[in-house]
Amino acid sequence: MKPLNESNHHENIIVSPISKAVSTEAPSSEKDDRCSQTVLIQNRLGLHARAAIKLVELAQSFDAQVTISNGDKEVIADGVMGLLLLESAQGQRVTIQAKGTQASQALTAVCALIEQKFDEEE
Repeated sequence: MKPLNESNHHENIIVSPISKAVSTEAPSSEKDDRCSQTVLIQNRLGLHARAAIKLVELAQSFDAQVTISNGDKEVIADGVMGLLLLESAQGQRVTIQAKGTQASQALTAVCALIEQKFDEEE
């Protein structure tokens, strides 16, 4: 059996710290980003099927989990049925919460969609 030469031994020492640095590259605070905002449902039909589809598609386009609550009901915005069960009508307020690496962008986009009446003409 050949003894390890010093250069091979040093390479093993150098590689190990580099691989650790790469695996922890993203700051942990970025992963835990959370934010919320309360908005008013303004469109005449409230959070109906077409509006729910738009909201789900938008929420899923971000690396974030978007949650919507209306009083004591709360759902993750990953399915139309859950949003319809909120029964959010015109004039009601809903609270949007987002967490994840793109939480802030997701919250801004979802709130803008709701405030723009889901881009519907009335």
